[in-house]
Amino acid sequence: MNQKTIIIFSEVLTLAHFMRPLTLALELQKNSNYKIIFAVSDIPHGLEHLISNLNVVYLKKSITTEQFLQAVSNGTHPFTVEILEEKIKEDLELIKKCNPDLLIGDMRLSLHVSSQILKKCYINLSNSQWDSSTSYKNIVPDLPITRILGTSIGSLLIKLMHKKIMMKLALPFNIIAKKYNVKEYGSYNEVISSGDYVFYFDPKNLNLTHKYNNDFSDFNNYKKIEVGAFDYSLKSIGNSNAPFKINNEKNYSKVILISLGSSGPNHLLPKIISSVSQLKNVHIILVTAGAKVNLKKINTDLSNVTIQVEKYVPYNEVLQKVDLVISNGGSSTTYPALLNGVPVLSIPMNYDQHLFTNSISHWNVGISIRSDSFSKKNFINSINLLIENSNSKSKVHQVKQLYLSENPVETISYFVKQFFKTSLLSNYNFAKPNLMISDDLQIQK
Repeated sequence: MNQKTIIIFSEVLTLAHFMRPLTLALELQKNSNYKIIFAVSDIPHGLEHLISNLNVVYLKKSITTEQFLQAVSNGTHPFTVEILEEKIKEDLELIKKCNPDLLIGDMRLSLHVSSQILKKCYINLSNSQWDSSTSYKNIVPDLPITRILGTSIGSLLIKLMHKKIMMKLALPFNIIAKKYNVKEYGSYNEVISSGDYVFYFDPKNLNLTHKYNNDFSDFNNYKKIEVGAFDYSLKSIGNSNAPFKINNEKNYSKVILISLGSSGPNHLLPKIISSVSQLKNVHIILVTAGAKVNLKKINTDLSNVTIQVEKYVPYNEVLQKVDLVISNGGSSTTYPALLNGVPVLSIPMNYDQHLFTNSISHWNVGISIRSDSFSKKNFINSINLLIENSNSKSKVHQVKQLYLSENPVETISYFVKQFFKTSLLSNYNFAKPNLMISDDLQIQK
């Protein structure tokens, strides 16, 4: 097979949108039949070494993490028609310059339009709770209206307007699609889960009931695939492969890892640590993901606990020695925890986190507490229940075995291999363009 070029787009709105496509890029690059180009909007500080072996293009027309999180906290998104227009132009320029055989994108939502214009196959990386066939229509995140009117009244109003809200969020996307005379997105669920194919990094049948052949012999029967719980956590810190050290100098009996991520309720961190400090003999591993933390501002007695602050940790190594994970409820921390048999106490804040937490709730592998309804008493009771409850540990172990039975990287690799073998390639444009391309987009090795 002639070498195929694949561009993997990473729109780094949160850390997950960097690590997920990066992990896939590094895996696919192991196949000498593929030339991988990693198009990324930003490299999180301290993780620059991870891209050293990739062909990298830096995207300039992107949204910053701060812009994205501010918009999400207000119940909207930062994507205007003008911003999408800029992204599409940048997409087209890069695609014409590299002439790829396949596009893969993580939150590069403009690819829905760009790929159709140039007739390139586009695989979207997402989570299945966003699929329009799911029934999570009554999920209400922490929003200004719930903070002002209270959770009950605010949630009721949001639920009544859910359909209109999802269509309004999708409006700039549908306007830009209509302008370029390509298929429109639909509602905001379709915006997040659009593409010729969608890889959902979730266990099979978590949210969908689609059946497909393991040999992918009929591509028309499955456009959206739950490939399995994708573990894209760090394997080591920096360039060192040395074992990660847990500094539990007092040899406390319980170890709790707190990771609210780049998009979690970090404003609650003082209350969280203050609550955990009321327990005895606990070692806390606080993972900041680059956020600034000042423990001196926590106005409470910390003599019952020890705290180890880390920017990043190799989750799979650390979680083998952890009794409980406290997170924002997103998949990037939850899946590594469950893959290592550790229960999760989730404090979701934005819509995506609430959706994911709700989607796994029937497994009884953790407890979820709304960020806008946080109370120390409920929080401490939840910690004790998850650490001491044998039934909870048993459920986590069952889910762990389910996760380990799936191999998402192998599934994706096999899908891509089979895709390039099929006659469907005739549906897409592989002709080399004869166009003048600017030098703004440079590929760096």
